[in-house]
Amino acid sequence: IYMPFEKIMKLKIFILIPCFISSLCFLQSIKGVVLDAITLEPIESASIYYDNTTVGTASNFKGEFEIEFESSITSSLIISFIGYETTIIPDYTSKKFYKILLNKSDNKLDEVVIYAFDGMPKKTKLKHFRKHFLGDTKNGKSCTILNEEDLNLRYNKRTRQLVVTSKAPILVRNDNLQYDIKFDLKNFTIDYGYVNSKKKLFIANSVLYKGTTFFESIVDDESIHKTREKTYKGSVIHFMRALASNQLKKEEFKIVCLGYIVDPDNYIRITKI
Repeated sequence: IYMPFEKIMKLKIFILIPCFISSLCFLQSIKGVVLDAITLEPIESASIYYDNTTVGTASNFKGEFEIEFESSITSSLIISFIGYETTIIPDYTSKKFYKILLNKSDNKLDEVVIYAFDGMPKKTKLKHFRKHFLGDTKNGKSCTILNEEDLNLRYNKRTRQLVVTSKAPILVRNDNLQYDIKFDLKNFTIDYGYVNSKKKLFIANSVLYKGTTFFESIVDDESIHKTREKTYKGSVIHFMRALASNQLKKEEFKIVCLGYIVDPDNYIRITKI
């Protein structure tokens, strides 16, 4: 909350200072260190963030990190670094010092492989990936992938699947919401129900992808905050968070089956993994 300190009398400032100092005592944080699992050497500039939030930090030259702890955040804590497997901590506490050992991934980042034509032009692959990854809503259409050169797109004619991997986190610029987004892609698969290669017709049957997301605000002003809030309300993320915290009714979500509003507990079961 912004407070115009220049308009407060000196006496009031004197009275407020002890209150401010005492409130700092209650601030909590999660501390730890990020190391290479084999050499135990510190990893500098590893990303530490809460999934699907703007709260994050990076490890220092000693591999040490400290990130703000908020009980209101229910997202997993993510620790990632290019060339290493990502560590996900679903349950965490400020009372523990975390020693994070990252294993190197099997991806050969510098390897150049030339593939034969697999039945789907690269232009078509990118078009389908953008459509299903970014979406075709107003916000989705305002997004741009900044590092498409890191993507590996392979189409399997036998299974009729498009599989996408990335050698680095996917960087997305959302102009409408003024966010820079880092998406650490784990897997992405489009299953096509109908394919006509001659007509270059590929109709998707289902899309499955998994990963973690970190948001960084480009611009912070009242109009952007209102747009973000409007976009968040009723979104998939809003629904999943309400579901996970058992607050569907409070957040005004309704589950409908065969035209009737039903009790979510009778249809949805949440399992902790």
